[in-house]
Amino acid sequence: MGRSTPPPLTLARRRRAFTLLEMVLVTVIIAVLATIVVINFAGRTDTVNLNVTKTRIGQVRDAVQEYYSRFGSYPPNLEALVSGGMLTKIPQDPWNRNLVYIIYADAAEGQRPYDLYSLGKDGIAGNADDISVWTMENRK
Repeated sequence: MGRSTPPPLTLARRRRAFTLLEMVLVTVIIAVLATIVVINFAGRTDTVNLNVTKTRIGQVRDAVQEYYSRFGSYPPNLEALVSGGMLTKIPQDPWNRNLVYIIYADAAEGQRPYDLYSLGKDGIAGNADDISVWTMENRK
């Protein structure tokens, strides 16, 4: 018996695998899409951190108001809110810093009796990135 020659490659048999060009093209498309996603979400972390801070300051503000309703005075510090049962723990801002709470014992009628704020992204008091309980609704 003689040797038989292998059957000729048909179009269906030649197209079973991807060519190198197809693989490179798919990789480039995925890289471009990934870059677009990263660029779109990279700028949103500041907005997310601002919204988280507003929410946490709002929770503490509500607890301060509840403390005032119960005891007729503002809490001397934020720890009093935990011991009084208004908060389970004192929340931190998204930059892992404690919120700043200052009580003004000698505040006149119509003045702010306390201040509550986050030092913001830079962690320095008095800068434009500070987020205060009294002005946070105006921040976007």
